[in-house]
Amino acid sequence: MFKRLMCVVLTLCLALCCWGCTQTPGPDSTTGTVPGETTEAGGPVTAPTVPEGAPKPETTEMNTAPETFPYPTENVDAASLRGHGAIASGSNGYYSGRQTLKYTDMDSWKTISLCPQPGCTHQDETCHAWMGENVSQLCDYHGSLYAITEDGNAGFQFLSKDPATGERKILGQWEAEDEWEYYEQVILGNFSDGRCTIITILQHINPEEEDWTETHKYIYDFTAGTWEELPQEYTDIQWSVAGIYGDFLLLSHRDKQLTEEEYTNRGYDSDGVSYEEYLQNYVPAQIRLYNLKTREYKTIASEEEGLILSGDPALTYGYTYIYQKGNDICLYDLQTQTERVAITMERVINFWLLDHKVFLIQSFNGKPDSGCYVYFMDMEGGPLYLLPNGGSTDSMEFGIIVEGDGFFIGTYRSGMSIISKADFYADRYDQSRTGGY
Repeated sequence: MFKRLMCVVLTLCLALCCWGCTQTPGPDSTTGTVPGETTEAGGPVTAPTVPEGAPKPETTEMNTAPETFPYPTENVDAASLRGHGAIASGSNGYYSGRQTLKYTDMDSWKTISLCPQPGCTHQDETCHAWMGENVSQLCDYHGSLYAITEDGNAGFQFLSKDPATGERKILGQWEAEDEWEYYEQVILGNFSDGRCTIITILQHINPEEEDWTETHKYIYDFTAGTWEELPQEYTDIQWSVAGIYGDFLLLSHRDKQLTEEEYTNRGYDSDGVSYEEYLQNYVPAQIRLYNLKTREYKTIASEEEGLILSGDPALTYGYTYIYQKGNDICLYDLQTQTERVAITMERVINFWLLDHKVFLIQSFNGKPDSGCYVYFMDMEGGPLYLLPNGGSTDSMEFGIIVEGDGFFIGTYRSGMSIISKADFYADRYDQSRTGGY
């Protein structure tokens, strides 16, 4: 019960972090629009209004056009938008759909079905665009589409699809063995170096026995078609695979030690696990570099060093991972296995990586509800910019959920919208549009 509750809480936290706030670039980049004094349309860009008594921002520079970069090709995550259909970034657009898939081209703003068959009803497996009964997650990786679909009978399938030919393959399948169990979730993680991560969560609910949860984490190799299960230690829902490079996994454990009062108030002691037992089993926040061949690891950073891990999903960009130690915002390079400090800043309450940039939220007094500034800077260094953010100091005006080559998809004014990266940096949120998903 405790693990099941923690799983639900973590899922909600990730979604909220991504909506509320919110990978190595390709060889080419495109120049974005200047988020400076004027926009291309001639109107002024609104800088955040500093409330009386609030600290001044670290910088007000907004006069240099930021470069925008293509979406990374490695360590990309599967995407899911509940209620709007699953979405995965394409080269210059995005795929969407809950059963049959569509593609929206961002240059022409046209949405087309992946099925060219005349007269097709697009409602079953005879359709070239058919992916499955209920697509919960979708990822575009190296030109192929990968999805988790639900079969309606507490079972899941892991599928691949060639968007050009419509060919569909079942790579994995999970079904309950009896009436007293069901798969609560099968979750796609990140895709990199010809592999991907998958988590399965199986619930056992036999009324004559105590309910229990069985969790497994796998690395799937696309070339070999093989599954490698991670050690049981890493099946804890707080452990996540932050990145893959060759035979190395970057593993992070994000947790906050509860006080006895917090533990009791949340009802965790009702599961028969005392607070003392909780403390004995508590694993501090840490980052590990794990070798798949030797099954050995080394600790990259730990809670004892002041490690703080963000709840935002966008923490890995290509082979780079972001985290905080004290007031230092650090970047870890999986390829070189080195750490460097991107910037040192006080009162940072959230951070993430998108578009080859470090994004930071700095609160006025160190608390989330005190007002904030949003900054960004290139991952390789350079000037720190203050995001205009529609003039707001309350929260992210446009909460990024999905990144594409030249656009972001996210929440704006309580709805889902799509905006070009140039318009996002130039504070032209009014140029965003609702999507075709």
